[in-house]
Amino acid sequence: MCGLAGIVGEVDLMEQVLLHMSAAQNHRGKETPNSWVSSFIDARVGLMHNRMKTIDMAVAPKQPFEDNDTGLVVMLDGEIFNYEDVRRQLENYYSFTTRGMCEVITKAYDRWGDGCFDRFEGYFSIVIYNRWSEELLLCRDRFGIKPLYYATQRGNLFFASEIKALFAGGIRSLLNDGRVTWPILLMAVLMKLFGKVCISSLPDFCCIIMVIRW
Repeated sequence: MCGLAGIVGEVDLMEQVLLHMSAAQNHRGKETPNSWVSSFIDARVGLMHNRMKTIDMAVAPKQPFEDNDTGLVVMLDGEIFNYEDVRRQLENYYSFTTRGMCEVITKAYDRWGDGCFDRFEGYFSIVIYNRWSEELLLCRDRFGIKPLYYATQRGNLFFASEIKALFAGGIRSLLNDGRVTWPILLMAVLMKLFGKVCISSLPDFCCIIMVIRW
C-alpha cells in the first residue's frame, strides 16, 4: 500500500501543501515521502508519494520515479504481478537502469500508450506525467481496487489516494458547497483548469488523460 498525491495549477507553497496531503495519508507508507515538482511560467505540476515497498524491496526505486529516456514521471500504488514478463518484451527496444516496476511502466507507456494497461496483470493506481507533451494521466486497474480521488478548486486540480488528503490540501470548502469528490472509476469530466484541459483518451475501464495547456 502506498499513498499518491498531486496538484496541477497555481498553488502557493505547493511543496508545503503536498506535505500536508502526504501527512494525512501517512499510514499508507511510513517512509519519508518524496516529491517531484516541475515549474512553469504560469503553473506547476507537483507529485508526492508515501511508499510502502512490497516486491523486491532492495531494488525498488524511490517515487515519483523520473525516466529521462522517455520524459515520463510515474507514481504507483499497487502491484503488477507480471512486470518482469512485460520488461522482457521491452528489452528489445529499451535499456533499463533499474529492476523495479516503475521503469517498466514508463517504458511500456512510451511504447504502447494507454494500451499498456491491458498488458498489466495486478491491481494498481498509476499517475504518469509526460514532461514533453504536458499530459497528465490518472489510471486505476479495471477492478478499481486501489483508490484514487480528485477535485478541482479555483482552477487547480488536486488528486490523492484518500479523500482526507484532499481535505488537507484545502478543498474542504468545495464539498461544503454541496459538490462531491468522486472516485476515478468509469468517469470522465471535462475540467477547466487554468486555461484549457482536454480529455484526449478514455479507455473503457479507468483511464483519464488530461492534456494541460497554458
